[in-house]
Amino acid sequence: VHDRATLAEWRRKTLTADTGADYSILSDSEIMDGVQYWLFPNFCPWYGESYPLSYIFRPNADSPDTCYMDVWFLVRNPDNGPAPAPGKLIELGADDKFQDAIGLLGLVLDQDGFNMPQVQRGLRNWPGDPEGLTISRYQESRVRFFHQCLMKVLNGA
Repeated sequence: VHDRATLAEWRRKTLTADTGADYSILSDSEIMDGVQYWLFPNFCPWYGESYPLSYIFRPNADSPDTCYMDVWFLVRNPDNGPAPAPGKLIELGADDKFQDAIGLLGLVLDQDGFNMPQVQRGLRNWPGDPEGLTISRYQESRVRFFHQCLMKVLNGA
């Protein structure tokens, strides 16, 4: 059995070996936890070394029902020495799987992608005013806040 502090120390050593950067000053939370933020209207960075990701959602001019999702993996540069070469751009088509391109973390992104059409279908079939849509107090608070910001922009407030 490993406790959180032991796993955090293992993660520091692994990241240092992989990147050449010093992670010793970061807290266990910064090493182990991932906190996602949403910056209106379309930028989602994760804070922490656990998920060094950022998402950007861009409109698809050809379709109001689809968008482009950019996923950036951001890894620290070494503390000494030259920065590594830029990462390779991987472009996926609508039917391609993240897992095939990036491995295990791709399973999570594939699950999110699988859920999106069902969510969109449910929202389109909502029988009443979208303002009356019931969303959870905690889990979907970011969805609620996004729509509040969107309505302010659309209403010129």
